[in-house]
Amino acid sequence: MLNHTSGARDVERVLDWFERALLPAVAAEPPALPLAYDRDPPVATSWPNHRLGAGLLDVDGLRRLPLFQPLGEAELERIAGLAGERAVNAGEVIVEQWDATREFYVVLEGTAVVRTAERHLDDIGPGDFFGEIAALDWGASFGYPRLATVTATSPMRLLVLASADLLVLMNEMPQISAQVSRAMRDRLPGL
Repeated sequence: MLNHTSGARDVERVLDWFERALLPAVAAEPPALPLAYDRDPPVATSWPNHRLGAGLLDVDGLRRLPLFQPLGEAELERIAGLAGERAVNAGEVIVEQWDATREFYVVLEGTAVVRTAERHLDDIGPGDFFGEIAALDWGASFGYPRLATVTATSPMRLLVLASADLLVLMNEMPQISAQVSRAMRDRLPGL
């Protein structure tokens, strides 16, 4: 399923196999199929500790963040509808260096430290963002792993965007694209 030639049909076949595997092996009469499930749940409702449902982020709170300050009301509402929220405890690792996760984060509240195995890179707080290098598709489905570990140094609230949603927003909103691109150039020498 993880082969570069896998497609939607292959994924559907695997999911169907799992559905059938849940049925009892021996039954006099075929049991009812399991309840329907959403194979593509909205990203905003799948994050741990996310408030129930999408679109619950405070638009006024987003407006105060430097990344989103140049945006209008409709654009802020679009972001609030796409983004999830994640609560993090002090000491919790948000992303680990070399992981293949692809989410993009904006700090709403709290602080964190950014480190590689060798050195301290930065201390971040409200308004800062991270994860843009791993979140972006660099062509032909090539992406970078996480280049640093980010660990909360206080309780945090994070806005979380899936990689695909970040790409959509960057295409629709040049103000976000410019800021994220500038951060990438600063954080990834040689671009």
